[in-house]
Amino acid sequence: MSLTESCIAAAVITTVMAISAPSAIQMKETYTLQSAAREVAATMQTTRIDAIVQDQDCRLNVVSGVSYIIECQTPVGQTTAWRTVSRVTVPDGITVSSNARPEFHRRGNVS
Repeated sequence: MSLTESCIAAAVITTVMAISAPSAIQMKETYTLQSAAREVAATMQTTRIDAIVQDQDCRLNVVSGVSYIIECQTPVGQTTAWRTVSRVTVPDGITVSSNARPEFHRRGNVS
């Protein structure tokens, strides 16, 4: 292969890479967002199952733009308190917000 052919091949490869790079970046962003949404949905389903199995109310509570916690009610003397079961941090570049705290009751229904 001559030098001219090598230069032409390098130019073609560089052009293809330059054309496909923005598409690849957008695909990564879309995948990250879909992955975070699926994670929140799975966490909500797990919280619902935990509420049924543990026979206590559990909820998902957004505490900041980048994290949320799972809490379950536990009896403390004559009152009940919310204890944190787990804390979840969303991937970089994703923010989470909420206008309510979905609370799963022991029978599996939500309010």
